[in-house]
Amino acid sequence: MNPYKQCPNCGRQFPVTDIFCDNCGCQLDLIAPEQAQPPQQPFVLPTQQPPAQTTTVYAEKPKKTGTLIGLLVAILLILAAMIVLGFFLVNRLQTDDTSSPNNAELAAVAPTQTTEAATEPDADAAADQADLSNAETEPPTAETAAPEIETKISVVTVIEQVTVPQTDSPSVYAVPTPEPDPQPAGKTYQAFVDACTWADAKQKCEAAGGHLAYITSDEDWNQAISVLSGTGLRYVWLGGSTYISNDGSTITASWLNGSNLSYIDNARHWYPNEPSGWDNSSPEHTMEPYILLWYVDDYWSLNDTSNDILKYYKPERIGYLCEFD
Repeated sequence: MNPYKQCPNCGRQFPVTDIFCDNCGCQLDLIAPEQAQPPQQPFVLPTQQPPAQTTTVYAEKPKKTGTLIGLLVAILLILAAMIVLGFFLVNRLQTDDTSSPNNAELAAVAPTQTTEAATEPDADAAADQADLSNAETEPPTAETAAPEIETKISVVTVIEQVTVPQTDSPSVYAVPTPEPDPQPAGKTYQAFVDACTWADAKQKCEAAGGHLAYITSDEDWNQAISVLSGTGLRYVWLGGSTYISNDGSTITASWLNGSNLSYIDNARHWYPNEPSGWDNSSPEHTMEPYILLWYVDDYWSLNDTSNDILKYYKPERIGYLCEFD
């Protein structure tokens, strides 16, 4: 048998001179005589048989007779339990009524006896007098004297149980009015949100009856910081000023009442490298004669500055602190 070429895809045979399959275009393989294989039969899909018709048979549901019987039995048991409980409660109430003391009889005897004693005092006195005279002339027998004594004792006992002793009217006392706690003496601070100059802040505090605040102790410092917390202020005018010498060698800081800022110096409440007397960062070297309490670098400190802060900071961040004695 001569060699030939065969398509690896569809299995068709071609002469050795052909390169590609005319049917599917796949490259042909050279087949030697000993490698010859019978051509592959085309694959034929098996014919599908129509599905067999099946009939579904459903079992009949059992009747729920057992459930109904159980429910009826449970209802009957509950009714029986309620009847037994009701009978027990009625019997218990009757037992309590028969075993309780005759308080009603005692209460009925007491008002009767007290009414008779109040309406007929003369008759009782006459009867007692007659009994005494009879006792002197004719001694009573034991059979008649015993019931009378028992009756009197029982009446006295009942009267003692129901009679309420009269007391004097209660004393009435006036409730004393509490006096108000005395207010602590000393200064108080009040903060104002107002983007104004230092001179305007000074005038407004004085018009309100105070002055721009001085801070001269730890107590003053803590009170001022507490008042400013929650206001949103960051730049607050105080009642102090600075003065720089003509040669620029010394800077003097003081409060408006003339006292020095020794507490601020000793407590190191100045911002670093302050007071400076003028603005070294500006070419004009603007003078900074006013003392300011500002919140920079996450803490409060003092600085000397000028009214130029109105141009640099938000208005709602600027204000002043008044002091009232």
